[in-house]
Amino acid sequence: MTMLDRMRRHKSWLKWSLGVVVAAFVFLYVPQFLNPTGTTTVGSDVMATVNGEKILAETYTRAYNQQIARIRASYGQISDDTLRQLQIGSRLFQQLVSQEAVVAEARRLGITVTDGELRERLVRMPEFQVNGQFVGYDRYREMLDSSRPPLRADEFEASLRRDLL
Repeated sequence: MTMLDRMRRHKSWLKWSLGVVVAAFVFLYVPQFLNPTGTTTVGSDVMATVNGEKILAETYTRAYNQQIARIRASYGQISDDTLRQLQIGSRLFQQLVSQEAVVAEARRLGITVTDGELRERLVRMPEFQVNGQFVGYDRYREMLDSSRPPLRADEFEASLRRDLL
């Protein structure tokens, strides 16, 4: 009697065995790809934790892309090999960790940035000025929306507030 004959003879038992194996895979591996709300966790990988605050891969990727864009805007087209030699990624990661440590210490000391300080810095940023004048909040929001990747005003202002801190 061959193996296929045995499988055909016991196919009902084999179906149940296969069902148990499939169920085990579903229960063991699917929850790893889903968060508690049932949506995927793409971009929410934690790269580091500083004083309980998480540095997400999404934050690092956004900062890295912005840094590379600034470098290329200043120095022209630079190869990826050159960027690797400059260790931009590791320096940026260290900068994010240091920044989070500074923010944690500022919170501990009770230092905050007021809305007025934030607004004053925002209207003085050269990126949002035309002929030395602030472009206005509507145009400011349009500029953020058209940036790559697009930024929401509240995200940008939270980042600016952290930088000012």
